[in-house]
Amino acid sequence: QSLVGKVPIRVGRIDCTRFTSVATEFGIKGFPTILFMKGDSVFSYEGDRTRDDLVNFALRLMGPSVTKIDTKSDFEMAKKRSELFFLFAGETEGTEWEHYEKMATKLQQHEFFYFSDAKTAEIFSGAKETQSIRVYKDDSSYKFDEESEHFERTLRDLTTNEEQINQGNPRNFTASLQHWILRERFPKFVKVTRGRFSHLMSTKKLLVTA
Repeated sequence: QSLVGKVPIRVGRIDCTRFTSVATEFGIKGFPTILFMKGDSVFSYEGDRTRDDLVNFALRLMGPSVTKIDTKSDFEMAKKRSELFFLFAGETEGTEWEHYEKMATKLQQHEFFYFSDAKTAEIFSGAKETQSIRVYKDDSSYKFDEESEHFERTLRDLTTNEEQINQGNPRNFTASLQHWILRERFPKFVKVTRGRFSHLMSTKKLLVTA
């Protein structure tokens, strides 16, 4: 009901205990299963079963992996939609943009990613921007620093398959950005739920639970 008639998304329901061929075709092994179909891609929902989480899952996937922010109103809408999001500021070209867009595509079903020109971004960040990547969360923003992230990743010897693929790049920008985004994609104090637990573990941070 939160989507029908409000966004160009068709919502349907099927009983896979009756239509078992559908369950077989999509590899459905448990119920309920929520799928988002976009072209030839099928995304399985892994989040928590709250209305806001389900709606945001659909909103993220219905559009491009990175959405443009043109005005302050757009920025306020992004803040209203999610307590955490990433923003690329500057020209949409070069290494930083390419790897940011790549990570946005990889995590589109989980997080909101935006971009804007540098002058517009300065209004939100309160700092001089050229080409930068920030995460907005906890009523503040934090800027990606490639050098410090590369140092921390090396110090802790964090190695992933994607890092191995990119060993040819001496600066290993992809690995540094990936590590930073995975580490920053949760607020400082987050409720641990079934849907979030495995993603929290992927941050490779030490977790204290209460």
